[in-house]
Amino acid sequence: MALQQTHLFSLYTPTLKLSSWSKDQTISLQDSDLIHRMIKVLRFGISDECVLFDTQVHAQIKIQEISKKNILIQVLQIQVHQSLQPEITFFLPLLKKEALEQAVYVLCEMGINNIQLVITQKSRQQLLHEKEFVRLQNIVIAAAEQSKNYAMSKLHAPEKLTKILPAIPDSERESKPFNIVFDPAGMSFFELQKKIVQKSIGLLIGPEGGLTDQELAQAQNGGFVSCALTPTILTAIHAVALSAGLFRLKKGS
Repeated sequence: MALQQTHLFSLYTPTLKLSSWSKDQTISLQDSDLIHRMIKVLRFGISDECVLFDTQVHAQIKIQEISKKNILIQVLQIQVHQSLQPEITFFLPLLKKEALEQAVYVLCEMGINNIQLVITQKSRQQLLHEKEFVRLQNIVIAAAEQSKNYAMSKLHAPEKLTKILPAIPDSERESKPFNIVFDPAGMSFFELQKKIVQKSIGLLIGPEGGLTDQELAQAQNGGFVSCALTPTILTAIHAVALSAGLFRLKKGS
């Protein structure tokens, strides 16, 4: 996904219309916030390189000239994002504030395609204010910059778990995502991963305190297969990191 293997700072720049750029083109950057970040915060100088990206493309650039209101750059390479495959949607309960923020960061860092926030019976929050949702979106951006996951995770507003667990007829399940709910009584990951043939996967964990028996049964009736990550009970954030990493790694992104 990255343009090259050596470390380069990556900066999310949604206003630059990078898709109109081309290799070897010289561009004048005049966005004051971006200039401040590049020069005052990151201390870039002449000939330094970095990656700029938006929701569609990422470009490796080299600084040619610097002034107070302008940075002249050369476009070295430009590429359209390629989303990691298979497509993974993570159904993430509304956890405690700090744990929720950590979980969102980890999921983007791991290359999860979609993060669907869900409200369960034991969720510590039953409502997410707009300001909190915007903060989570900014956390996704920070994780994308750090991890070079330029396609970024798409963060979806909270829905009640009962609303996203419709029953799927057996005859249709092979054409739908392979959905998994993590439960200590489920089959092992190594046994389960052999059964996955679908091109998309859904992962569901419980909040602090877990899913209720009713929610777990509803998930299973809706086509979710139970999987045990470990023989022990994990905290929600550890379950997030372990499950996302295993399924992203195993399926050979």
